[in-house]
Amino acid sequence: MQIQPTPPPQPGFQRDKNMGGKNTKTLVILLVAVVAGAASIVGIILINGSASRCTVGVYGYAANMTFSGSDANKICSNFKTYGFPQSNGSTLMFYDDSNPQGTQLCAGKGQIYDMSAQPTVSAGGGIPTYPMLRTNFTVRDTGALMLIGNYLCSFLKPGSR
Repeated sequence: MQIQPTPPPQPGFQRDKNMGGKNTKTLVILLVAVVAGAASIVGIILINGSASRCTVGVYGYAANMTFSGSDANKICSNFKTYGFPQSNGSTLMFYDDSNPQGTQLCAGKGQIYDMSAQPTVSAGGGIPTYPMLRTNFTVRDTGALMLIGNYLCSFLKPGSR
C-alpha cells in the first residue's frame, strides 16, 4: 500500500471538509428570512401609512373627524387652515380635538385634495387640480340629528350614511 502525499494548501478560501456546507446553508436561510421579514414590515407601513393620527372637531357642532396614515397631519392642518365650504356659501371651521367622542357614522379609506400644495393647471388654462392626500378616516357626531357628521360622511365617502 502506497501512501499518497497530501497536496500543499492553495492560496485563497479553503472550505473545511468537516463542515459539509451545513453552516453556510443555515446562514443563507436565516439571511433570506430576515430580509423577507424586513420587506414585509416596510410593505405594511407603506400600504397602511405610518402611525400618524389626528382629529379635528367642527366649531359650533358636535361632529369630529379622525384621520390616520402618513398624510393625516397635513389633512388636519388643511381643514384647520381652509375650513370646509358648504353649499350655502358658509364655511365650517375646524380645531384640534384631542378627545373625539360620538357615534361613529362612517369610516373608510379616502383621498382628499391637498389645498396647501401648488395646483397644476393644464396648458391653455382650465380648472386647477390639486394633488391628492390618502387617508383612513372616521367621522363621529354626538348631535341629536347628526346632520354635520352625515354631511361630512357624504363628502368623504359618497353614498355612506
